[in-house]
Amino acid sequence: MIRITISPEDLKIINSKRFSQDEPIISRRLHALYFKSLNIQHQKICEYADVSAPTLIEVLKKYAKGGLEEVMHLSWKPRRAVLDNHNELFKNHFDKHPPESVKAAGVEIEKLTGIKRGKTQTRRFLHKIGMKPRKVAGIPSKADPEKQEEFKKKIWSLP
Repeated sequence: MIRITISPEDLKIINSKRFSQDEPIISRRLHALYFKSLNIQHQKICEYADVSAPTLIEVLKKYAKGGLEEVMHLSWKPRRAVLDNHNELFKNHFDKHPPESVKAAGVEIEKLTGIKRGKTQTRRFLHKIGMKPRKVAGIPSKADPEKQEEFKKKIWSLP
């Protein structure tokens, strides 16, 4: 078992930042350090913080070597989807002008950003920003076609 002592100043920082980190990796590291400060067994820390045993040892060694800055530093940049930079733009646009299909949404995305994506990628992105497929309903069996035509004439003739 690796023995480290976490300073009270670092513990305050860990406790405040472990829930507010954008990167889940750093958040897990901070959770592991927090649990270590509570003198919990390594096996339980791994379970609670959702890290593997080698990762826990790596985090503890990083803290012992370089402190909190070393733990919070990522030596690589996580991959981000190119379209993620435009989430708000698409949400606002598609709320006002919902696409008829995934293909139409792909064309709109290409018009707005110049980024072309296939149907599957477009569909996944739309789900990611909270859009769901539009459902088409059938005409009820008891519908009166004459009343429908009359309704269409009234609605469509309004200024």
